[in-house]
Amino acid sequence: MGIKSTSVDVLICNGELDRIIAIQDGVKIPVVTGGCSAQEFKDEWINALKNMRNIYICLKNDSDIEELADRLSNMIPSASIYKIS
Repeated sequence: MGIKSTSVDVLICNGELDRIIAIQDGVKIPVVTGGCSAQEFKDEWINALKNMRNIYICLKNDSDIEELADRLSNMIPSASIYKIS
């Protein structure tokens, strides 16, 4: 069973190590992993983000950030998408 959060903000990063570092560095919003590329980010994960107000994307490859930002913008038009590179 997944953990439910009432947050409307989320940070998407590459992998578990990036997630752990973000949390240790004091990120106060939920931090999730999205795989190493935009192609690995599954549509069912997008559905889980449908109530998010602010989505921050931090992936290693700028083209993956752009691709995932475009996908999320199209599927969750009510969210503000922020790209961190």
